[in-house]
Amino acid sequence: MRRVSPILKVALIIPLGTIVLLMVCPKTPKNVGRITQADPEIQAASLHAQDTLPEFIKQLDHPKAGARYAVKGGFRTSAGNEYLWVAGLTLKGSTFAGTLDEEPAVAREHHKGDKVSVDRKDVYDWIIYDNGQIQGGFTDEVLMKRAK
Repeated sequence: MRRVSPILKVALIIPLGTIVLLMVCPKTPKNVGRITQADPEIQAASLHAQDTLPEFIKQLDHPKAGARYAVKGGFRTSAGNEYLWVAGLTLKGSTFAGTLDEEPAVAREHHKGDKVSVDRKDVYDWIIYDNGQIQGGFTDEVLMKRAK
């Protein structure tokens, strides 16, 4: 487990072969940077999230009091997909249902707090916040290392 970082949220957008990273830090305005869609570190982190999703689901099935569980899913925009965190999760079949945990930068038809769903196969990342510790958040970890 890792300690919670000062970066509050990270959203990814995939428009025509690139990923636009939107990071909101406590003392800075939104910053936008670009990396290629084929970025090996981000793709490996997302694949690792998919590979370890059963571990996340096992913990979600038996939630620890006070822990927060979220998955990152893609939301279509005219520019591509914007990847956003969804929290307050339930899992029915292969679909996570919850509420959007951040305000989209591009997917303007959605708003923080909207009820949304993410299919299991479309989970880009997962995260568990528990008493100041983090499990998962693999794509965010790569982005936070780059932001240093």
